[in-house]
Amino acid sequence: AKLDGNTYLPAAAGEYTAIALIVLPDDIIRIETNFTVSEEAVPLTNQTNATETPTEPEPAPEPAPEPMLEPEPTPVISYEFKALCAETCNLPETSSPILVVELEPDSKLTITEIIIIRNKENSVPEQTKTIPDLTITTTQTATLDLNEYFSDNDGDTVQYDINEIPEINAQLQQNTLTLSSDNPGVYTAYIYATDGDKLITSNTFAITIAGEINQTNQTTLPDETVPLTNETAVPTTTIPSETIDQCSNPDPNLRPPECIEGREEQYFVVESVFLKDSSRANAARVTPLGNLLIKGQLFENASMNPGPEDFKVSYLNDYYENVPVAWIDSNTGDLYIKGVLYEEEFFLQPTSNAFVIQNKRNINLAYFDRGTGDLHIKGNLIEMKESIE
Repeated sequence: AKLDGNTYLPAAAGEYTAIALIVLPDDIIRIETNFTVSEEAVPLTNQTNATETPTEPEPAPEPAPEPMLEPEPTPVISYEFKALCAETCNLPETSSPILVVELEPDSKLTITEIIIIRNKENSVPEQTKTIPDLTITTTQTATLDLNEYFSDNDGDTVQYDINEIPEINAQLQQNTLTLSSDNPGVYTAYIYATDGDKLITSNTFAITIAGEINQTNQTTLPDETVPLTNETAVPTTTIPSETIDQCSNPDPNLRPPECIEGREEQYFVVESVFLKDSSRANAARVTPLGNLLIKGQLFENASMNPGPEDFKVSYLNDYYENVPVAWIDSNTGDLYIKGVLYEEEFFLQPTSNAFVIQNKRNINLAYFDRGTGDLHIKGNLIEMKESIE
């Protein structure tokens, strides 16, 4: 029976379930509670004496105007609520909770037990050691036990993967990573680690694949074999012996300018690197020599935030939020960086958490430092004031 004020009076003792649906503009909240009704006092009316013999009912008398009725005893009804979750299901955790209870007049509340359940949030796997740079020849393999570099505080099994490098043969068997390659060069790698719920990315590390060591006194320069002896004459200047060793460095980013001057077309890939926004439109272009071309202007120490369609570089903070450090406005072509610009850095040395821009020969052309928000480029920044093609 429904009384005033949306109050219901159960017809009999027993187990009940009350369900309420609250309709919001974009959602529906369902509230459900179970309770037990037990009668501790029986009203005097509508009761039959077991010793009396039933008689035929008399005709109902004509209703008298405003009859004076004797007051009936009020039934004492108790409610036992179990698993009630109305407005307390998704409260943020606090170290000093306060419970506020408001009672109707002349009512009594007895709390025997309050159970607070805090769901333990799954923690993300952690990287415990930095993965070092690796150097092998085309006839060697490198093996890493990735469990030595990652752990999970919840005891979950960590699964791994490595970024795709077409020139590297990477084999993963559970936590064992085996690397080999027939393609000399320097490649940038990083590891994905996940417990099935959350994922992290390791530091970037270099995989250097060196060719087989030549036992003769010849040194191979990039894209060209030139035997160098003490009698060999170089057209412009004589390259000192220490430079000869550096010119054969398997990491092309560590070879000095003397090894490259006059041979840029062979050393650099004659092909630009484009930075794309989320709609795959060209946001900026990096030339083969490391010049960065943008449509708009540069804004250093930027305090604004990128738009949803912009090309952006970000890092993951302690709350697993992506914090932008650099972005290119998809409408204006303006480049915003949280730090400052560094130009004409021939020897780029990206940090472990850098966003690196390389050409197809793994030559570092530029990088964004996620820690400082600085931009380092091999060449110069050029504001085109027109579209990037």
